[in-house]
Order: sequence, then C-alpha cells, then structure tokens
Amino acid sequence: MVKIQDHRPSFAARIKDDQGAALLTVILLVAVMSTAAVAFLDLSIFTLQTASRYKIQAQTREYARAAEILAAEKAGDFRRSSDYLALIGADLSARQVEIPIQGGAVRAILSAANNCFNLHSLAYPPEDIPNDLTGQSRDEAKQLTPAAQYQRLLGALGLGAQAAKALTAATTDWQDPDSRVRQGGAEDRDYARQVVPYAASNRPLADISELSLISGYTPALIAALKPYVCLRGRGLVQRLNINTMNKDHAPLLVAMIGHGLTLQEAQQLLIDRPVGGYDYLGNFWKHKLLENRNIPQYIRSLFGKDTDYYQVMIDVKYYDGRSQLFSLIKAESDGSTQIISRKFGN
Repeated sequence: MVKIQDHRPSFAARIKDDQGAALLTVILLVAVMSTAAVAFLDLSIFTLQTASRYKIQAQTREYARAAEILAAEKAGDFRRSSDYLALIGADLSARQVEIPIQGGAVRAILSAANNCFNLHSLAYPPEDIPNDLTGQSRDEAKQLTPAAQYQRLLGALGLGAQAAKALTAATTDWQDPDSRVRQGGAEDRDYARQVVPYAASNRPLADISELSLISGYTPALIAALKPYVCLRGRGLVQRLNINTMNKDHAPLLVAMIGHGLTLQEAQQLLIDRPVGGYDYLGNFWKHKLLENRNIPQYIRSLFGKDTDYYQVMIDVKYYDGRSQLFSLIKAESDGSTQIISRKFGN
C-alpha cells in the first residue's frame, strides 16, 4: 500500500502567511494614504498661498484706485488755479502724492498731458477746420489738416517727406471705416500678405502700441513718437499749452504751426518763453520768429494757456504685491474731473 504524503502547508502556516499579506496590504495602504495626505497638504498650502497673493494683489489695486481719486482732485486744483509752473517745475512735491501704508507705500506722480498730437484726428478730423481761407491758396489750406500736421511731426523726428506721407496714409487707412487705400497707405489686402495674415482695424486706435501693427512702423519709430502722440477721441485736435511745453516739445510746434518753421526755430521759441510763461498769448505770436509769418487764426486757436488733460502714474507696494496704474484725467475750468482712461501694468 502506497502512502501519499500531504505537502500542503499546515493551517497555522496558512494563517501566518495570510497575516503577512494583510500586513503588507496595510503598509501599502498607509503609504498610499500618506502620499495622498502630503499631496493634499501641498495643494492646500498652494491654494492658501494663491488666495493670499490674490487678496494682496486685489488690495494693491484698491489702493491704486484710491490714489487715483486723490490725483484727480489735485488735477482739478491745478485746472482751477492754472498753476502750470508747478506742473513743469523740478520740485516733484507740488505734483506728487506719497502715502505710507501698513506693509508698503502708495506713490503717485501727476503731469500735464495736453501737449501731444491726437492720432484719432487723422481719420476723424475736426469739423472746425476752415475749408476756405481768405488770402490762402488751396495748398496752403491743406497745410491746416491733421494729415499735414502729422507729416510735419514725422519730418521733425527725422523721416523723409515720402516716408512721412506713406505713414500718415497708412495710419489713416488703419482707422477709417472704409477699405479704400490712400496713396502710400495700406488696407486688408496688404496685411493679408504678412507671414501671419490679419486685417486692418478700421476703427480708432485703442492704444499707442497698436501702431506696431500698421505698415511702416518700427519699434524705434514708435519709441520716438510716444512722447508726442496721444489718443483723445474723434473730431478733436489736441490744443497745446504753450506755457507747459519745454524744449523737447519743439517737434510739436513744427507740426502744429508749419509755415516753414524749423526745429531749431521751434526750440528757440521755447527757450525765449518768459520764466513765468505768457500771460497774454498774443505776445507769443509777436515773437520775432513768428511775427512776419502769416499764421492763420485757426492755427493760433490750437494754442492756449490752460491744461485740461493730466496723466497720473500710480505705484503701489503692499507686502509682496505691487500694482501700477496709469490714468488719463480730464479737468474742467470749475475743477470737476473725469477719468478718461486707466490701464494697469508697466
């Protein structure tokens, strides 16, 4: 009789193996749960940090808006008093607001923003430009248009006559609502040939940086233009304040006055301005460099002694947060103000 041996593990051994497997399972489960707990903790910390940063950044913007209100009040005071000397003086205290806050500070600098050429006027010229001037030829009358002024501005910055004319046409085509191409200008079909095709905006410029999309503009040219151009809305030629202009504004005088005025002559006009400015604007037109030029009344009307546009730069530092706000403020003669535009960023 053959005896069959039973090689199965004993009951006790099986129990021991099952306990080992259960222990291993528990260890693995604990490891997975620990990893998940660490990940959840990291996520919770990240969420709290993000929420904290968001709260801090939101607070910096609130401080910036509060400083904007103070700056608008200051602009209203300047407009009422016509204290243009404080606006152009070296002493920043007259036009600077600095407020310490817990965890940082708020700083705002106000400056005059009247002296610029309104790019919107190229496609949407003002209605008060005279169509006919007694004693003036048709060509002379054309020199009063925003297009002629912009060409002179570009010329004063070093561009040739043909390049200035083409840029003026392209800037006008970009903004006007039609698809007709002006001589030297550009419309949809021209921009469609770009590496990344696009279309002309056919509406007023929204920001100066938009010039980079217009045919003919280079980064260097845009940088050179920025101190002299602005966006003030349709049908408006920005009137200049002769008393807040400095030598660097000479290209604007060349652009707005025309009549053969050179850049050097424009600089001399500003150098010769009385220290206290012109109380009577007629004295400016009596300057020896202007008195023998037949300057039409329309051009004379583009200059004044009041500043109604102000730019404020606000910089807020609050703990780890920082916000910068750039606002354009319009002030009326009674001191009332309104915010024309605001932009957060650098």
